[in-house]
Amino acid sequence: MGRSLGAGLSGVVTYLVRDGVAIIEIDHHPLNALSPPIRRDLDAALVRAEAAEDVGAVVLRGRGKSFGSGTDPAASVAASVAGRTAPGLQAICGRIDTFPKPVIAAVHGTVMGNSADLAVAAHYRVAQHGTAIGFPEVRLGLLPAGGATQRLPRLVGAEVAIAMLRNGRPVGIASGSRNGLADRIVQDKCGVAAFALARELIAAGAGPRPASSRSERMSDPATWLDAVAAARAGLAADALPVMSEILNCVEAALLLPYEEGLAFDQAAAEGLRVSDIAAALCHMARAERRALALPATLGAEPRDVDCVGICARDDRAAPLVVGCLDAGLSVVMSAEDESGLEDLYARIGELFDVRCTAGTLSEDDVDDRLDRLTMLCGYQGFGTAQVILDAASSGPQDAARRWSSIDAIAPAGAVFAATMSDLALDALSRATQRPGDVLGLHFSGGAAAEIVTLPTVSRHAVATIFMLARRLGKLPVRSVDVRGEGIAARLLVALDRAADALVEQGAAPEDIDDALTDWGLAEGVFEGRVRRGLPAGGQFREEPALAAQGGGGAAFPNDPGPKARFPAPRRLSPDTIQRTCLAAVVNEGARMLTEGVARMPSDIDVLAVHGLGYARRTGGPMQAGDSAGLLSLRRALPRLGEAGGIGGQPSPLLDNLIKNGRGFDSLNSG
Repeated sequence: MGRSLGAGLSGVVTYLVRDGVAIIEIDHHPLNALSPPIRRDLDAALVRAEAAEDVGAVVLRGRGKSFGSGTDPAASVAASVAGRTAPGLQAICGRIDTFPKPVIAAVHGTVMGNSADLAVAAHYRVAQHGTAIGFPEVRLGLLPAGGATQRLPRLVGAEVAIAMLRNGRPVGIASGSRNGLADRIVQDKCGVAAFALARELIAAGAGPRPASSRSERMSDPATWLDAVAAARAGLAADALPVMSEILNCVEAALLLPYEEGLAFDQAAAEGLRVSDIAAALCHMARAERRALALPATLGAEPRDVDCVGICARDDRAAPLVVGCLDAGLSVVMSAEDESGLEDLYARIGELFDVRCTAGTLSEDDVDDRLDRLTMLCGYQGFGTAQVILDAASSGPQDAARRWSSIDAIAPAGAVFAATMSDLALDALSRATQRPGDVLGLHFSGGAAAEIVTLPTVSRHAVATIFMLARRLGKLPVRSVDVRGEGIAARLLVALDRAADALVEQGAAPEDIDDALTDWGLAEGVFEGRVRRGLPAGGQFREEPALAAQGGGGAAFPNDPGPKARFPAPRRLSPDTIQRTCLAAVVNEGARMLTEGVARMPSDIDVLAVHGLGYARRTGGPMQAGDSAGLLSLRRALPRLGEAGGIGGQPSPLLDNLIKNGRGFDSLNSG
């Protein structure tokens, strides 16, 4: 029987010799991740197999649902010193590549990341039907860590390798087999088939077959280079640097000697690993996991929800109704009058029609959804709804009266959620007899949802709304704000005020918008105001002729103070605009952390990226603040004791972090 290697370390790598074949198996539940202890034991097993005279071939396999999904690349970037005491993946793959005996990888399931590198480094691959292999590191701005950019093209050709390395998604091994990725495909028991292949190779006296010896795909250099050139020509202007590096490495696989190509790959991988973009992307991956871990921190079970009541005033609630119907929920929709219901129903029909025309929804699908929709004037139908979503835009007094009326009808345990950020949650809570079940659920237009809570909210209510948001396809983030405003709304206000202040200093609104979109916002501040039908503000600059005649300056629509005369236009560099606006947003984030509105900086970043249109490569404002340098941003804010100015008074938390040489990331947990 096999025995565990590395006692006191991983205890999950086993080594067994049978009929001249060393079987090395990883059993590291649940993903067979190649953590430092696993790599240590795997390396020791390979050394042992190489030295054993009774071993003629090696089979690598993984126990469980997959050969392996590798070590989390986000964790790899933040690896501790402990990770440096074990061989790196490049070294492990190099040992397999140059192993003096045939190495066969028995692969099954979804093979991703470091484990995909391991499989590609093997001399042969026996794949179970349905196996898929992929390199998701690209989504974090990273290259595969084990040298796959040099080995994979030699196995499958430049064009296929580029496609696999760039999209990051797993590719079915059956398609890969046509290009040389899999040597054999079996219906099941790939480990048994790999053992049989090993025995055949030993009997035939076959030696190893490293990637360095595979040159059949390199027989037509022009086709190889054409594939690289075509991919370069198709790169988007804002493509991540890793996209270009993948092409450089695949090109190097043809033009450089094998060992030099591996060195080129390693240098490129290290350069990306220490880049701000990779740090930002890995930060976002960890931030998303923290946000999704909210139910575990609550320690409460969500209540069952199969019916949602939605208060609507106009057709702007239509996407919310459609989202609930898509999630398989029954919806009771209420409006103040028949006209409002008709407009809302017409808009719902338009949204479904678009998808039917596109072929993503059938008429039967639409009928099924509409069968679960009840429309009425008044709230009497809310007696069966487990969640009430108030999407009616109205003043706080109207909302309080509405909630009081619904409270008398809704069943016990029903959760009330305001979807508007301008409604004070504490006042709405007092309008009901269920203060523990009142909160906010804000949708910013992206893939995020903010659960705004009062300190007194019940854990079960939060868990219920969390699961509802997930059913709607949203990434929920919790905040605590008695005013009901929440994180996203305050970030928007901070950015708006910074942009307005820059205009007051003479900057052109179009320059501000250009700088912000170049930095990573989906749209500029003034462009966004126009899109939402609001006054653009800074674009209404006073004409010089009027100024010369003593005419009044244009009022600033977002400024509640007296009319201000705009100064003469002056150029501000994009860097100045970006740094000033980032400083204001980061300072507001620091205030929310101090007030307890935000649980941790990464929650602010998740809402900014998934809800407010910040590019993922920025990592969100708090991560971007760490990368830009907090002291540098602090200088863009007023000195202590000064009033006003862009961003307002610096947060004491910001000064404390600077004083102690820390960043916002030090405040994240989990």
